This record gives sequence, structure tokens and C-alpha cells, in this order.
Amino acid sequence: MPSTLIKTLFVLFLTLPLTGQIASAATLERVDVVESGTFRIETGVATAKANTPTGEVTAVDRAVLIEATDTVEARKGTEFGFRYTIVGEPEGDEVELDIVITYPEAGLSDPATGKSVHESRYSTTKKIGATEYLGYGIEAEWEAVPGPWSFEIWHEGAQLARLVFTVTQ
Repeated sequence: MPSTLIKTLFVLFLTLPLTGQIASAATLERVDVVESGTFRIETGVATAKANTPTGEVTAVDRAVLIEATDTVEARKGTEFGFRYTIVGEPEGDEVELDIVITYPEAGLSDPATGKSVHESRYSTTKKIGATEYLGYGIEAEWEAVPGPWSFEIWHEGAQLARLVFTVTQ
């Protein structure tokens, strides 16, 4: 009996640090949209993401709002999207967000590859308390597709934000 009690206490002792980690796990409450429209951005590191129109996602180091709008002209060089703040506890902890961008019905068709993309989905890690940017930069004429463009942020199956921009000719 004493050895069973000692084993039980030993197991409890070992699991105490784990329960502390669970209790301090990051809690994401919501995402607050700060501003949306067209932006001037400074880009950072590019990361390969296979199911995006260009095959990569480029980090944005700085985004400055040019015009608050939800209607955007379809032309090369246009950058549009939104800045958002991640609200939760504890500040500075990382959370995984799922990003979904839905393109107009025609899709974005790269003439060099013949590949057509109707939706991009990828995951990214962001810090609670940080203000981030999510958007799209039209870098080639084939990306300038008019119609509704939807940007969504999800966390653990819950939609936290959805903005729709109307891209016009």
C-alpha cells in the first residue's frame, strides 16, 4: 500500500506543472478591425504557401492606410485589406489563426502556369495584443479580377472577422 501511495503522489507531483501550463494557455477573445481600405505597405519575408495565387505569402512589416473604403479599383499596384488587433490573454502569447481569402467567381488565373485559384487557405501564428495586417496586393494584370473579394480570420473553428471588398474595373 505505501508504495502505491508514493507512486500516486509521484504522478500527481509530475503532472502539477502541466496543469499550470494548461491554466495559462492563451485565450483569444476576438479580433477588432482597426481600419480597412487601400494601403501602402512595407514587406518582409515571403513564405511559400502552395494554394495561393502566387505560391507565397509575404509578411507585412508596416501598413499605412491610404483610403478607408470597401470599393477598390482593379489595377496593378493596388494593395487593399485591413488592420486588426488580436484581443485576449495573456498579451504576447502566440495563437494560431486560419486565414481564408475568397476571390471572385472567375478566379485568379495565372497565364504562365494555367493554374486558377478561387480561394486561399493558410494558417499563421500571431501574438495576442498585436495589430496585424491582412490584405492582397495586385502585382500582375491577371490578378486584377473584378468582383467580391472576401477576407476571413478564423480561430479553432470560429470566425473572428470577415470583410468583403468590391473590386471594380
